[in-house]
Amino acid sequence: MNLLLLLIFVKPSDSTAMRTRAFLKDIVLLIFLTGFLGSCLRAPQFAVVFSETEKSVSENAGSFDVEFSLPGGDRHQDVEVAYTFGGTAKEGRDYTTGDARFIIIPHGSTSVSFSIDLIDNIEQDGLKTIEIAIILVIQNGNTIYQGAVGQTMVITITDDDCSIYIAGTWEYTADYHMFAGGDTVAVGQDGKRLEEGENPVFKGEITIEDPEGTRNYFISDMMAGMFRGLEIETPCPLLDACGVLSGPNDGSIVLMGELPAYLTGTIEEDSTILLDFEYMDVEQTGGGGGHAHLVRK
Repeated sequence: MNLLLLLIFVKPSDSTAMRTRAFLKDIVLLIFLTGFLGSCLRAPQFAVVFSETEKSVSENAGSFDVEFSLPGGDRHQDVEVAYTFGGTAKEGRDYTTGDARFIIIPHGSTSVSFSIDLIDNIEQDGLKTIEIAIILVIQNGNTIYQGAVGQTMVITITDDDCSIYIAGTWEYTADYHMFAGGDTVAVGQDGKRLEEGENPVFKGEITIEDPEGTRNYFISDMMAGMFRGLEIETPCPLLDACGVLSGPNDGSIVLMGELPAYLTGTIEEDSTILLDFEYMDVEQTGGGGGHAHLVRK
């Protein structure tokens, strides 16, 4: 009020008085704008952040929670938080969650969370990410402006399938041997050929099945054709421990009712499999085995 009175009674009798009057006008305008803007910015200002901004989970972990928190303490009214999804992981293929893209932190609470369910597929698809970002915070109809800290969360999904999917039909080439009393003889040489030819190469097909679609494999011929002429196929379960195959090393597969059989192998990067197999009597005095190179058909 004093400033207004001073403004009214100043006489612009010279240039100095005119400059003074202009200066006072600026001050009055500044005071008016300060009061007006102050009345417009009375909405409470506070932060909503992710409790974790980074997280790493395995593809077969099942599910995990995403939590929003109020580091400054609870509010006297509900707080609505809108968020969005991004990243290299695809919803419906790599994970599922609810349709809502907003969540409410109830008044009196300091946090709230929702769940993301992971999809454990059978593909070897490497690392994937889910990126979640807070895009809007509202309380009592007012937009609560947020800072840059804690507004995004990045979830890295590690693939539990560390080897290629091997179900299907495979072509093999193989060589075989027999041993007894400490001597080993290559089958197909020295007049003991299973096929015609001086240096026979044994070829054929086997199938690797995944009956339940869960990488619990089953191989149709554990000996990769070694007893094809006898019509013995020795089917057995096949465990893939991330590229290292076994089936089964507990001796539960028995040839001709008395000879335990074993299989080990490795999966190569170019979709080939190298197998080693053997069978022996209980005293391990005699038996046989072989090596097979499998190529996906």
